[in-house]
Amino acid sequence: MSLFSELKRRNVFRVGIAYVVGSWLLIQVADILQLEIAEKLNVLGRFDEAEQQLNQLIELDPDFAGTNEMMGWIQQQLGRFDQEIEWRKRALDNDAGRVGSWVDIAFAYANLGADEEFDHVRREIEAIDPDSWRLGMMDTIESVYQGNYMAAIEAGRWVNAQLGNPPSFQGFFGFVHLMAGDYPSALDAYYLEEPRFRTRESWADAIQKLTNRGCEIGWLLIRTGKPDEGRALVEQTLRYLETELPNYTEHADRFPADACYMAQGEPDRALAAFETRVDHGHIQFWWVEPAYPWNEPLRGTPRFEAALQQVRERVATQRARLEGATTQAGR
Repeated sequence: MSLFSELKRRNVFRVGIAYVVGSWLLIQVADILQLEIAEKLNVLGRFDEAEQQLNQLIELDPDFAGTNEMMGWIQQQLGRFDQEIEWRKRALDNDAGRVGSWVDIAFAYANLGADEEFDHVRREIEAIDPDSWRLGMMDTIESVYQGNYMAAIEAGRWVNAQLGNPPSFQGFFGFVHLMAGDYPSALDAYYLEEPRFRTRESWADAIQKLTNRGCEIGWLLIRTGKPDEGRALVEQTLRYLETELPNYTEHADRFPADACYMAQGEPDRALAAFETRVDHGHIQFWWVEPAYPWNEPLRGTPRFEAALQQVRERVATQRARLEGATTQAGR
């Protein structure tokens, strides 16, 4: 009997394969557990610790797409859009099925003001799935970026129908109607997103779920004939943002209270809040800031324009670095 036959008879190979499979499963479970820890740290605003956790995981398993994606999410929170794009693309390299990552990459390119790259992402999605609802999402993003809010509403309606009218998507309609100046429709959409904002008794639960939405709804109520209710909601939302939320998370400033401060007639506090977000890198969708209706009194003021210019210079540097890295990789 040959050595191979004897080993086969004794089930050595079968046992060995079982050990290999078992070891692989343990590695996958360990990866997922560490990723969940990093995700919780990120939600808690402990970004440095989350990065350290992910870096350790990347050393052990650099091709785990979930880790790459999470690292991209953290970079987004910190306003490092160039690095966000690189990490999300690495996730796609390791798992091409993560088509949704392309939409996140498109958002990042919008934050960088990289129009050509944004269009390239749309073509990538279309090549993967020409009937994807994500193409409509791309159209909504582009329309908002261009300030064409009515076009964004039309594209959003198509996406909403494709997704089955989920309540979470109604917040998008609230935002776009707000930006278009249709305050009653904005309020209706926000109520569809979170019905508990309709009654004072359930405001606390609604505010905890949608942390700073109360500021926007309160601002809208003041301008749609319900000033007392609006001011009360603004005050309750601010109490949560300023006194409760910091007990649960670091970098609580990433949840903007600007609309609350402007509703109370406190532009200096709104400016300070925006400047703090800029300092901390919480600048996703920064290009919307000048267009928010509550920021109308701030437009053109030295402090507001200085903060915006700081962001413009930062994203220009990131865009140049990303372009240089892409060029270098193509050689």
